[in-house]
Amino acid sequence: MKKKVLIGISGGVDSAVSAFLLKEAGFEVHGIYLKLFDQVNSNRSRKSSQAVADFLDIEWTELDFRKKFSTKIIDHFTQAYLNGLTPNPCVRCNKFIKSALFWDFAKKLGSDFIATGHYAKTNNGKLFRGIDRKKDQSYFLYRLTSHQLQHTMFPIGDMTKKSVRKFAHEHDIPILNIKESNEVCFMQEVSMRNYLEDRLGTRTGEIIDINTEEKVGKHDGIWFFTIGQRRGIGIGGASKPYYVIKKDSAQNILYVTSDKSDLGTKTVKIADLRFNAEPASEASLNSLELSGAIRYGMKPVPITQIKIDKQGNSATISFESEVLAPAAGQSLVIYSDEQCLGGGIIYQNADYAQQNGGAKTKS
Repeated sequence: MKKKVLIGISGGVDSAVSAFLLKEAGFEVHGIYLKLFDQVNSNRSRKSSQAVADFLDIEWTELDFRKKFSTKIIDHFTQAYLNGLTPNPCVRCNKFIKSALFWDFAKKLGSDFIATGHYAKTNNGKLFRGIDRKKDQSYFLYRLTSHQLQHTMFPIGDMTKKSVRKFAHEHDIPILNIKESNEVCFMQEVSMRNYLEDRLGTRTGEIIDINTEEKVGKHDGIWFFTIGQRRGIGIGGASKPYYVIKKDSAQNILYVTSDKSDLGTKTVKIADLRFNAEPASEASLNSLELSGAIRYGMKPVPITQIKIDKQGNSATISFESEVLAPAAGQSLVIYSDEQCLGGGIIYQNADYAQQNGGAKTKS
């Protein structure tokens, strides 16, 4: 009997080629279109998804996850910005929507696996980087558990984006031909600034030079800024460019620095620590050659030490060389060579706190 795979088909080339490869490999494939939010191109992408299913002659179903997506992803995203954080909604979406809810539906259909068009690889409950380093999406998937990974497939993990596009063209796969976006999916054509202003409004506050403690300007909402930001801060007449280094949501103060070296650190603290594979103890982790990425798309930097707290919920990560502008709310993802072991949520730049007595970076 054929193994049954439930695959999310968005209408784009990655999921379309993934579905094709699964059917070609002999699986019984069932396509799913996930309706996550009301979007400008929803009808177009839905039709493209169904066209792929018709082309492959596979079953196709539309699932409406808008309510769950709104509460689990959009509401959390907005609240995080209100609290001065820089969240990553893709990490939560892959954990709570594309894996959890998706798998619940798959089990009802008697499916053995779920599949997506991510550039990553999995083997025996372990997660690995995709071979296309520019498109590798293991960073977004690090919070999946070993159990989830055991029944998840990433068919294009061994392909590059270029080869995926070529494959689709050579096999005449009907796909939605739109420009890829690196923005948050549910914003569509709205800018981050306009999106946040619509939901959080504005709130005037002071901009303080963290080194001189002098007021250098005013802001209209700390949620409009992220750590390391240089452009658009709105400080006029300065002889040097300023960079955002801290957001104090309680006092509504935006801290900046004119010394870019302030943004570099070799030590980052993370909370909500999760590992999808063993070993996960401090001793066993430190026996491995590890590296870490503090944002999507960056080359992982060698880790010299991981120190986990007694409860096992948070850790201090020490890097071999400086990482630039770690932002609270983003994820720090840990790798052992090609394998993605897990990670956590950044909550403090430990080096800067130590250098400055902790007073200016209290969060």
